[in-house]
Amino acid sequence: MMKNTKNKGFIKNVLTIAKGTATGQLILFLASPILSRIYTPEEYGVLAIYTLLISTLSILSTLKLELAMQTEEKDTRAIFIVKVSMIFNILFSLVLFVIFHSQKELLCKLFKIPLESSGFLYLIPVGVFALGLNRINSSLYIRNKNFNDLKKLFVSNSILMVITQMGLGVLKIIPNSLIIGDAIGRLITNVRAIKGNLTNNKTSKFSYLNVFELIKEKKKYVFLSTSSEFIFVLVNQSIPFLLIFFYSPILAGYYTFGLKIVNAPMVLIGKSISQVYISEIRTETKRYNKINKLFNQIVKRLMITAILPYSLLFFFGPEIFSIIFGSKWSYSGELMSIMSILFFVEIIVYPLTVTLEVLEKQNFLFFWQSIRGIATIIAFFALDFLQVKVETTLSIISLLLVIFYLIVFVYIKKVITSKEDQIEAE
Repeated sequence: MMKNTKNKGFIKNVLTIAKGTATGQLILFLASPILSRIYTPEEYGVLAIYTLLISTLSILSTLKLELAMQTEEKDTRAIFIVKVSMIFNILFSLVLFVIFHSQKELLCKLFKIPLESSGFLYLIPVGVFALGLNRINSSLYIRNKNFNDLKKLFVSNSILMVITQMGLGVLKIIPNSLIIGDAIGRLITNVRAIKGNLTNNKTSKFSYLNVFELIKEKKKYVFLSTSSEFIFVLVNQSIPFLLIFFYSPILAGYYTFGLKIVNAPMVLIGKSISQVYISEIRTETKRYNKINKLFNQIVKRLMITAILPYSLLFFFGPEIFSIIFGSKWSYSGELMSIMSILFFVEIIVYPLTVTLEVLEKQNFLFFWQSIRGIATIIAFFALDFLQVKVETTLSIISLLLVIFYLIVFVYIKKVITSKEDQIEAE
């Protein structure tokens, strides 16, 4: 009876987050046919650079302390960690602003964009700060199992983002409207949320010594978890950048637009499950048999859920994109069709990689991320040297990353089962 009740509670929490994520993603998806007719592939190419930079840099901005908070029993200690991570987030964003202002000419040359379009660089520190706040807010909601507020955060973020992007795009009064809409949507909703999360919350006394002791205590999160996730996101988000570097920003625009659409189910399902999964295994770190059952349960459900949409993408990607978003985006569908097998494997495995962080196996995760990143970059250089077409390049990169995902999947399963066998033997 207790097992069924707990299982129902897990499913209920997943569905609560999934509803919020689904609503947020549905808003973005429904807006996409309109936005695809307002903005050009070139503008989505600039958005690709912005997204790459804020996604990777925001990981460094909080030092993964928001995840370290999940292991704390006392609320005062957890809030202290939150406030420390916020301080790092603010300082890091200010440093970025100075760097992007002083090096904008160099960055424009690197990203192959004209200097007159460099205004978006000033929005990157804003996006990094907002995304860092989003990480902190999400972790607070997960710790307190306040999944309804997490759901509201997803929805309000998407609504504000879409309204701003559409309004500015139609008026055409300022450049970089796509990026401004993204930054405003993230910033306003997360500033409001963090105020609500920290109101009337007491914490331990602030001092340089306390902060230093915290960094020392949580060094696996600060150094290994931060480094491994930084490399993970850099690899995932770097494909648009590598397409810019080896091909053109327009091609990166086609890829980014398609990825934004195809990523919707991964964000919806994968993120919803991983967030509740963290909440559940945080209290079960010594009961590996329960983690193992939960692990198997998630794998089966994800496979059943993902098989149909990704099969349709594989066989009919260009046709689907052409019908929904207009004929000029048919090539995006072709690129997503090539990557569909990778996306299918990724949506199953990626939500489960948090197991290694909660069970403090960051060493392997860091090693896996590093080798995966190096292999991806080497593959791009080798294929460019051989003058391989972009479609063939993406097919090979996709296969390479599938192999890496299978390796980490087997390792996670091995860690859980070996711990379970060890406890049973005792």
